[in-house]
Amino acid sequence: MMGSVATSLVTYYSPATALTNYQGLLIISFIVSLLMIYFRAKSIQDISEPERDVRKFTWDNNMEWNNFIALFVASLLLGASVTLIFRFVNIVISQAYSIKVSEIALIMGGDKIVSIIGALCAPLLVKNFPLKPTIIIVGILTALCLYLASYNMPLIIFTSLYFIRLFLNYCLMPLLDTLAITGFAKERMFLSTSIRQLAFYLGSALSAVFYGKLLDEAQWEYTLIISSIFALIGAIFMSFIRVENK
Repeated sequence: MMGSVATSLVTYYSPATALTNYQGLLIISFIVSLLMIYFRAKSIQDISEPERDVRKFTWDNNMEWNNFIALFVASLLLGASVTLIFRFVNIVISQAYSIKVSEIALIMGGDKIVSIIGALCAPLLVKNFPLKPTIIIVGILTALCLYLASYNMPLIIFTSLYFIRLFLNYCLMPLLDTLAITGFAKERMFLSTSIRQLAFYLGSALSAVFYGKLLDEAQWEYTLIISSIFALIGAIFMSFIRVENK
């Protein structure tokens, strides 16, 4: 979060050229990455690897096949929806409002604060409200925010919808993780969480090509509409996952 805010402030207030700012940020990012690798290597020293699991893989529960399919489709669609906000929102804002890159960076710098709030609220939703109705409501609100953002409106309203969409995403994704665990037997939780990640990134990769083509044609409104459809259908498929371990 601090890195995103610092980057936004540098690009907005720095008197240097955009290229100089970019080169400086790349150098700083490289140094920080080396520090991260160093501290991670230090943190895993003296940690022994877990013993190899020699249990045979079995799948004798028909319910889990249905959960597997629903989990894969839900993760695929949610990954496709989130990609627009995470990877292309700067292009969408630029095409819709033609503002400076430094101003766009300042807007995007606030998303980390919103992500923290959303991540903190997600456990409260799981604890205090029924899981599946919560998923449907969050999915509908997510789709609504994306769809409304496709209309011509003042930048402040678009930015508010963008932050609300981010907040809802960080509420929805932990719910998907919860379903990936509770919808499967304990011995298959590793497989289910791996499938969730695989499908999510697959949806992200496929949708990136689609969004890129639309944005090349300056059809940013359609990217938001399509992303809203992905989010809604993904939430519906999430509700199809039956919970086994409560």
